[in-house]
Amino acid sequence: MRRASWMIPGALALGLVAAGPAMAKPTSLTLVAPAGTPRAGTVWSPRVEVTVAGRPYPRAGGYRPKLSIFRPLWGPTVATFTGRPTGRPGEYRLRVVFPRPGAWRYIIPDPVTGDWTFRVRVAR
Repeated sequence: MRRASWMIPGALALGLVAAGPAMAKPTSLTLVAPAGTPRAGTVWSPRVEVTVAGRPYPRAGGYRPKLSIFRPLWGPTVATFTGRPTGRPGEYRLRVVFPRPGAWRYIIPDPVTGDWTFRVRVAR
């Protein structure tokens, strides 16, 4: 499995939690991609794990991460997928389908620090 982690400034915690002390601590977003190469036309199911001050994000349904896919270069959005809670605190599952093989970009928007952009090669 590939893991990508980001530290999001405490300002985002303001929108995620309503507790004063937790607002000053950083929020972390981790994308856990399944092993192997995504395949065109089939579901690719990465997980997003959200923590606040080192603990799983406590409010199910209060935050739902989105992942958008694009062709290489800065073309229009092809599709956007919204995470669904897995039942574990702070964990969300995405069901992403790339419509065709080749090079793709995917982005997870972050309103505080900007978009996180990644590249992936999708197999047939």
